[in-house]
Amino acid sequence: MPQHKQPAHYVHGLQRKDSSERFDYAQLVKERNLIVCKLDDGQPFEVPIGTLKSAEEWDGSEAECTDLIDGGYGVMVRFKSGAHIDFAADFALRAAHGDGAVDFGEIGQRIKGWREKKGMTLAQVAKVTKIAESNLSRLEHGRVTPMIPTLQKLAKAFGISPGELIRG
Repeated sequence: MPQHKQPAHYVHGLQRKDSSERFDYAQLVKERNLIVCKLDDGQPFEVPIGTLKSAEEWDGSEAECTDLIDGGYGVMVRFKSGAHIDFAADFALRAAHGDGAVDFGEIGQRIKGWREKKGMTLAQVAKVTKIAESNLSRLEHGRVTPMIPTLQKLAKAFGISPGELIRG
């Protein structure tokens, strides 16, 4: 399976540094509308394509193929329309075990909560993170899908880990 060298911007989940959270393989099974994955610790599982519907990039077209990206820390699903959605192992594990997709509204509420806890305005966070104030507002209201680099910038500004924004 081809390995892409460019860093991934994960739509779902966080890249973890623990090597057991890397994918060994991910194979699309079109007939069953799912992705069969195995982590490098040997754990196999299935991710239903439908769990990706919460991604802003979802357009309803048929999944065409999967690729491992970012050294196995992510999987990219390419669709017939040309759209693609990528995700990390923690998202895949939650999806496979019935915990469902990440709730971006909850992440937005956590972003707002941390901003307020730190006594920062949207303008102050925008200045520190170099994220447009309007985009921050959309993130806080769950209207856009937060990308990992965005979550990393916000977490750094709040002095927390990105995982605290994802999982609370």
